[in-house]
Amino acid sequence: QGVVGLDGTAGAKVTPHGAPLSAARTSLWNSRAVMASNSGGAEVVRHSIEELNSAYGADTLAPASDIVGAVIAAGNLENTLARLQSFQTLHGLSTLVTVVTVGDPSAPGYQSSAASKDSEVEWDMDTQLLVGSAGGLKQLIIYNIPDFSWKSMIDGMARAADDNLARVVSMSIYAQETQVNDAIFQAMDASLSKAVRQGQNFVICSGDDGVYLPLSARANAPYYDTLVGRPDLRQVGWPASHRYAIAVGATELQTQGGNPGSYSSERVWNAGVGRQLSQGGISKIAYAPQWQRTLLPGQTASGYRAVPDVSFNGSFYSSAQIRGTNAQGNEAAWYVWGTSAAAPTFAGYIARLLHSHPRLGFVAPQIYQYASQHNDAQR
Repeated sequence: QGVVGLDGTAGAKVTPHGAPLSAARTSLWNSRAVMASNSGGAEVVRHSIEELNSAYGADTLAPASDIVGAVIAAGNLENTLARLQSFQTLHGLSTLVTVVTVGDPSAPGYQSSAASKDSEVEWDMDTQLLVGSAGGLKQLIIYNIPDFSWKSMIDGMARAADDNLARVVSMSIYAQETQVNDAIFQAMDASLSKAVRQGQNFVICSGDDGVYLPLSARANAPYYDTLVGRPDLRQVGWPASHRYAIAVGATELQTQGGNPGSYSSERVWNAGVGRQLSQGGISKIAYAPQWQRTLLPGQTASGYRAVPDVSFNGSFYSSAQIRGTNAQGNEAAWYVWGTSAAAPTFAGYIARLLHSHPRLGFVAPQIYQYASQHNDAQR
């Protein structure tokens, strides 16, 4: 069902600027893995999903074979489903995939077109990295909305919460907090609050514009307007900033030289370099939950939430390999990055934790409880 007071018009493509709602920027590189840096025995290289799982220690946990996971995806999924099948075959996985159409099946957004196929890489990434990081799921549900309108996004989130089938839901969609009116906030708050009560985890990318207004980057330098005298331009992305979302930022992963599956260290993705920066900062509309206020009293002194909660691999140079579609329409190996690569990666690891600890529900409070045991990303 729709939500009264929401804009039901279709949003823009996967990579718009200034759209009301957009999939997180996805960048691709079709090439062999290359080394970006090598110092002190550590190096930055591109990774297979098995190497990422090894580097983060996820492969010490059993695959999430009894866990249902979900992705919220927009538009036509023709290539996404084919590429996911190939990815599973390549990596020896056998997750059952179910597509739930959320919206009018005749909506234009569901129709196959050149533009829709070009946009599918976002959903290639979300589905493959979630399933691969989890080591396989009992089932992957794709909640397929027709477009990036607020109404469609909210309907997708509501359906995932109402169904209460997926224990972890990955979502690589974000927008500016300034565009969130009361109707949007209340509708998403209702779904996320319901999900938490049920023990579900919504894992959402934090965004790709550093401390700047989400989706505001120009194509050429200077990429962003100065923040001097313009505090309104310092923003975080929504809905990752909601207190009941698990917000995921991006890092650049360094591994031991010659061993891409051995963790060395991490640093913030693209900190201080051009555009496409891991988004983070303080929300202006969402209050901080108690577990965050306890551990981060300085950052949450205003009472508002800090994001992201965690960060995982999402750099161009340490990116993850998936199966994608090249310019000729053929399947090929692609490398993907950004916070929208980090979010499904972490969602898969949450699925493993839920498999190993069946009584574990919403994991955000535990993340903060055990924060001192984890590695800190370098600035």
